[in-house]
Amino acid sequence: MSFVPHRRLHTQQISQQQFQQPIELLNWMGAMQAQDYEMSKWAVALRLPEANENKTEEF
Repeated sequence: MSFVPHRRLHTQQISQQQFQQPIELLNWMGAMQAQDYEMSKWAVALRLPEANENKTEEF
């Protein structure tokens, strides 16, 4: 059972990111959910290496 949390972090692009741009990530994930706009930017930035606020404004 201990592999489940690690697998989830990996498949959701949190522990190992493979995308550089927000559009690539969102195309791969299909959908993301958040309470508000600021949290949606945080959710995307969490999954991108070297993300910053300017980069998340692109989507």
